Amino acid sequence: MKVVYKGEDKSLPFLERGKGELGYLKENIEYLVMGIIIKSGKVYFHVDSTPFHNFPVLYNADFFEIIDSRLSSHWIYHKEKDELEITFKEWINVPNAIVKFIDGETGYTHEDGYYLDTYLHFRELLLNEKIN
Repeated sequence: MKVVYKGEDKSLPFLERGKGELGYLKENIEYLVMGIIIKSGKVYFHVDSTPFHNFPVLYNADFFEIIDSRLSSHWIYHKEKDELEITFKEWINVPNAIVKFIDGETGYTHEDGYYLDTYLHFRELLLNEKIN
């Protein structure tokens, strides 16, 4: 799945403008989606923010135009209460895996290597995936 960032909505409160939790994306640039979360009726994309970060950043889907809506054959879905997550099995099997990695929790830091290697592996899979 690929999207183009449309930019922030300055009419909204700062935290809802579409800048994401960490860092900023450039407008009108194509980005790779590495997962989808639907929670309480809102859709969020885990956007590959390379070269800014070595992890996907969660953004509200309202700030993107979908230019390739095909879902990866490597993704699975998991539903729990009011949340549906669609991404790689390895990320779904570890609750809050991305948050643990970003926060540097033991076993999930850049230095530990596993999560970073896994992220880079999945990124490569998505970039090279041929979807019919």
